[in-house]
Amino acid sequence: MIKIIGTSHISRESVEEIRKSFSEYDFDVVAVELDKNRLAALKAHKVGVTSRNPIALIISSIQTYMSKKTGITPGTEMLTAVENGEREGIPVFLLDQDISITLKGLKDVSLKEKIKIAGYTFLGLLGRKSVKFDITKVPSQEFVEYMLINFKVMFPEFYKVLIEDRNNYMVERIKKLEEMYDKILVVVGAGHKPGMETIMNS
Repeated sequence: MIKIIGTSHISRESVEEIRKSFSEYDFDVVAVELDKNRLAALKAHKVGVTSRNPIALIISSIQTYMSKKTGITPGTEMLTAVENGEREGIPVFLLDQDISITLKGLKDVSLKEKIKIAGYTFLGLLGRKSVKFDITKVPSQEFVEYMLINFKVMFPEFYKVLIEDRNNYMVERIKKLEEMYDKILVVVGAGHKPGMETIMNS
């Protein structure tokens, strides 16, 4: 059995769903969308990205800005899954590729697409061309899939680096876990869940 929880990194609802899952199931392993550096930063109560990559800084700044509205530090749900696993003596497995690989991929994105996403993000923060949703809750599956389709069409290079490449990497890691464990809890961002499930079911 593989249970995949798609989370919002700044939602209290995600934290509660993870805690509920631990109380309802007896998992053999917990796999989270983190690498060792991001986990160390969360445990040290450090948030945001220290890279000078401008796009990474934009993403980090947006998460930090929105987290002030929800009162949940970005990544709290991932840390909750890790801490619950450690407390119950369940192995914790880090699914994501090293963040340096992702940052390098972002660096290689074309200048045209970087300018486009920076401008779109700026307009979104001003309330233009933005879709309204409750940031305290995990977006619905339909909403996530709608946003992913639009993101892929508008920013194909970013989609490949941030979503597609990492989905493939994490699914391969899960397949290795299946060889060793029967009951697996997977905690990833909601934007990764649809693609990962498609790959796993193909």
